[in-house]
Amino acid sequence: MSQISTIVSVASAGITIGATVVAVATVNGPQPGPNPEVSNQFTYQADLANDRRSLFDGDLYARTDRVERVATWFPVTVVICGQANSDPVCATPTEDQGPGASPATMPALPAKTVKLGGRVGVTLAAADDAVTIKDLSNAEDETQPLVSPTDYASWTWYVRAAKPGRYFLSATVSLKVAGSDADLVTRQSVTIGLTVEQTAANAAKQVGSGTWKVVSWLLGVIVALAGVGLLTRAGIRRWFSRRGSRGAEQESQAVASSSADP
Repeated sequence: MSQISTIVSVASAGITIGATVVAVATVNGPQPGPNPEVSNQFTYQADLANDRRSLFDGDLYARTDRVERVATWFPVTVVICGQANSDPVCATPTEDQGPGASPATMPALPAKTVKLGGRVGVTLAAADDAVTIKDLSNAEDETQPLVSPTDYASWTWYVRAAKPGRYFLSATVSLKVAGSDADLVTRQSVTIGLTVEQTAANAAKQVGSGTWKVVSWLLGVIVALAGVGLLTRAGIRRWFSRRGSRGAEQESQAVASSSADP
């Protein structure tokens, strides 16, 4: 009996050990690997946070309240300087007015404080169709590196308003992620007020244009009449003849009516 008991005990122990091994293998078996998308997103967010920690303040200069002439091209310049820059372009910002003209001095105080520390781009836009904006850089990538507090950059556009009035331009600053077109921080905008005044030359041009429109209309009427045969010597004679006959008839009726009165 003791041998049988020993055999049973050994068998039971073997079963217990086997079950334990199976359980351990189940718990420590192959696990799913890390999700590449989650890993990449984590790395991207970590890099983004690291880039933002290295940002610094810069000053944006622009003439934000302007008076210009109608139908005339004029430059609009935005200068951005790191706050440690001591160059004259940042100490006394100016706006080039073209050949032979003195530069216009920008306000001494910056129009806005913006974040720098990478590739910076500035765009200029107007909501009114009467305003045309030309960017003369013709560059595929219009961003400029502002990676140090001593850096500076400028952007210039040429603007023209077709009609007198009050307009608003918007200069929008973007800071790009390194090696990407994604924005590192929220874009910042500066509003530029623009008053466009009438000129004598433009007023005369508008009067001349209106006069020519009237003349063109009259010429069109004359051509139309000629086309249907009414503008001939015989046609004109018949028209005057009808006018004369109608006048004589009306005069006779008036005489008859007066004679009939008591």
